[in-house]
Amino acid sequence: MNRVLRIILLFSPLMSIGQDTTTTKHKLLIGVSYSPDYCYRTLTRNDKSIPDSTWNSLKNFADSIETAKFGYTTGINICYYFNENLSIESGVLYSNKGDKTIPIKTFLIDSYGNVSPVNASFTSSYTYLDFPLTVNYTFFKKRIKLVVGVGATLSVYLNSTLTSDPKEALVLVVSDKFTGNKINISPTVSVGAQYQLNDKMSLRLAPTYRYGILGIYDADIKTHLWTVGINIGYYYKLK
Repeated sequence: MNRVLRIILLFSPLMSIGQDTTTTKHKLLIGVSYSPDYCYRTLTRNDKSIPDSTWNSLKNFADSIETAKFGYTTGINICYYFNENLSIESGVLYSNKGDKTIPIKTFLIDSYGNVSPVNASFTSSYTYLDFPLTVNYTFFKKRIKLVVGVGATLSVYLNSTLTSDPKEALVLVVSDKFTGNKINISPTVSVGAQYQLNDKMSLRLAPTYRYGILGIYDADIKTHLWTVGINIGYYYKLK
């Protein structure tokens, strides 16, 4: 009897370690997230036959009148933990990207059809349905953890708008039919902190960068949309 008791006492620490490990593996979490985003674009020369002088003039002019705008990304996330450190995350998100101009000289048309000069700014907004796929690695086994994520986002075009301030200054006729790329892929990088509220719930705060590889239009000069945001997420462990 004493020999059996000694064997049980000898292996009990190993048994407890094995039980702790299995409880931390294969965790499925569902969450919601919102990210206020700083949105802008990068211009690249798609047609290499454009002379350097022409390209530099066009790019410098666009950079002189266009600036960033604020957008957002929000939606539902699903996260699966293979173990305490490694997880994969996906979901369905709605995003608003784009850019805007500084106030530039244009014309205003009033309700009577009178035309007068005015300074106005124009905002280009593009909305997408995003499907992210990210691999996360978690550091530290404490209540506050460091989470690093690398992946890509598949974006499906939904809508685009061009608005002006003041709105009466928008005299340019824009076609309702979008002729650009309706699919885009954005490499995504995030580094943030996760706070464990309890065994079931956690909060995550992660600065996130996304860059659209494909241009909005297949033109001589391509516009690549990118965003930098603070992704705020709430996660609940299902099992």
